[in-house]
Amino acid sequence: MEGFITYNPLNPFDGPTTADDPPPAYSDDASQTAKLAIDNPAFPGSAVYRRQAKASKHEEKLKITGQGTVAVLAPPKGYVLLCVELANPTMSKGIFLLVTETDCQIWWATDGKDLNTFDNALVTEKNPNKATWHLKAYEATYWLSLDLPHGIIRYGIGLFTVQSVLFEIRLKEYTNPGVWSWKEGWEWLQELENVTVWTGGESELAITPLPIVNDIPPVIRSGDRVSLDDLANGQFTVPENLSVECQKLYHNVAGVDVVLDSPDFPDFSSAIEYSVNTPGAYGYGLLKSKQGELGDDFRGTYLRITIGTDLGNSPGVPYVLEIWPAGHFSPIHDHADAYAIIKVLHGAIECTYYDSLQEDPEPNPIFPNPTVLKKGDVTWLSPKIYQIHRLRNLSTEGKVCCTVQCYQYGSNDTRHYEAFRWFKLTKDGSKEVDDFKPNSDADFMSFKNNIKEEWKKVLAGNTANQSAVESRSFAVFKSMVAQSAPENLSGLKARLGIQ
Repeated sequence: MEGFITYNPLNPFDGPTTADDPPPAYSDDASQTAKLAIDNPAFPGSAVYRRQAKASKHEEKLKITGQGTVAVLAPPKGYVLLCVELANPTMSKGIFLLVTETDCQIWWATDGKDLNTFDNALVTEKNPNKATWHLKAYEATYWLSLDLPHGIIRYGIGLFTVQSVLFEIRLKEYTNPGVWSWKEGWEWLQELENVTVWTGGESELAITPLPIVNDIPPVIRSGDRVSLDDLANGQFTVPENLSVECQKLYHNVAGVDVVLDSPDFPDFSSAIEYSVNTPGAYGYGLLKSKQGELGDDFRGTYLRITIGTDLGNSPGVPYVLEIWPAGHFSPIHDHADAYAIIKVLHGAIECTYYDSLQEDPEPNPIFPNPTVLKKGDVTWLSPKIYQIHRLRNLSTEGKVCCTVQCYQYGSNDTRHYEAFRWFKLTKDGSKEVDDFKPNSDADFMSFKNNIKEEWKKVLAGNTANQSAVESRSFAVFKSMVAQSAPENLSGLKARLGIQ
């Protein structure tokens, strides 16, 4: 079979070209394809056959009879007609999906008779705005998922996520003793095999062996902490399900001693919080020096404190302590097609994942709600999954968030793009994607020593910065500490004379 395996479950058309080597340990051997699809629950549908040539008509077969996801990358014109039929030439049965600029229809046909619409009782509209079901004004991916175990047909546009589903048709019901059984007359769907696609212009076809059932969790939990409830809810993945690059980075920073408030400086997080919130203080000065780097809004600044040195295998220094004052945020950005692990060391951060980074159409969130990561949480990203995000510290109480980010290029990356691309809104209201070269606001040991010396002066009550405070004075900071939970302050209340 011609084609190749691509390691991207969210977008089968965003993978290596035919000239590239496939990812390590994977091949287009049939047995290897089946093993990858079944044995890697973190990447459902990641074994993908992609046609090498664009065409206006495609003919292929499902990898598993009656099951899989058929995706068409189609141009912004004409139509998409997708047919999945039985292989038996004497029986004309199948599913037919037609998408145009003004309409979207799905039918079923059996025994050579006319096309039939599905009963409304079987259809659930996940997005009732039917205009969103139609052909887009830009190149987009239209997909039909056949969920054989549950008897569900799903239609979506864009990334392979449950959140992208526009409607679904349920043709099985849950019956005793706890099995999914076909509703009367629909058993023939399990024999679907032949795929034919026509489009109004040249398009590409991709077929995955697995249906779209669950979204891939962005949050990691170590195997010894995953519970049965976690497995049932699908809220976490384990590091063993991730790529080799992510596993390496995870094990470098996931240890219990990778913390901010260490024995030699138990008030480090509180000292950072004071420093970045207090005009005239060391951290605040670093933030002010960055204003304009990623936009004019001061809240669009954060600190990048580098740990170690650039080894030539990551965009900038591979380990970075990032400091996010309350109310501060990043632009929508990618990570130079690198792998990354992010661990929250203090506070909480909101993370919104996006589908693309381009001017038109603008990036759209993958999920309807952002992911909120709190102290101890670990998230991940790869060149093709969760690569694009925006971070925001939504604290209304002046609470800082500190994270450790770690990056590594993939073993097959021979380009090493050395900049993060970010979505920029210019002063005249136009939009563009610009480059940001990962920099360093200070090395970790120098930053820690400066914060520690400043904190000693704060505790002694003779800080020279106190007279320069504009809006958040030391008194305000002290009041904020007084209202905080004692277990989070490492004895700080006593040091400040707070009862």
